[in-house]
This record gives sequence, C-alpha cells and structure tokens, in this order.
Amino acid sequence: MAKISLLGIPHDDNSSFMKGAAEAPAHIRRELHSDAYSMWSETGIDLGAAGRLVDHGDIGFDAGGDPWDLIERDVGRAMEPGDPLICLGGDHAVSYPILRPCFL
Repeated sequence: MAKISLLGIPHDDNSSFMKGAAEAPAHIRRELHSDAYSMWSETGIDLGAAGRLVDHGDIGFDAGGDPWDLIERDVGRAMEPGDPLICLGGDHAVSYPILRPCFL
C-alpha cells in the first residue's frame, strides 16, 4: 500500500502582508478528517485507509535555530521512507527549504 506523508509547517514570519499561514496546518488537518468530505481521491485511492496517511506533526519553531535549517531537516526526515510528502501551511518562502534538498 502506498503511503503519503504529511508535515505541518506553521511558519509565516516572511509574510509581507497578512499573517495567518502559520495557523493553516491545524485547520487543514481538521478539514481533511471532517465528515463533510470523502477521503477518496479522484484516482480511486482511499486516503482514509489505516496507515495510508503518515502524519509527522508540525515543525517546532519555538526552540530557536534557523527556520530554514529546521524545515530542511524535518522535510528530510519525513521523506526518508520514500513516501510522497505534502507540506501543510507556511508562507511562500517555505518553498525554498522544502525543495532545496531536491537540487543538492
């Protein structure tokens, strides 16, 4: 069974206009598991099947350190098993540390 990893990135320090993307991971997870929606994908995969979604939680930014280094490290850990990764939340700037390991 193919698995899909989830990782929350509650970071919006680089937002130039409105903050709020840091709150997104919790909201997305709540809606993902809401009874108002089906857990079936358009390609016929039951995302609600036991073990299908592997949730790695949220990256903790409160311990200090460079946010980009933390994102790169946790994205790398989440991708170690080889499952596709979906990152939840974060402002546009988090794209760089998410994708950077793919180009090294």
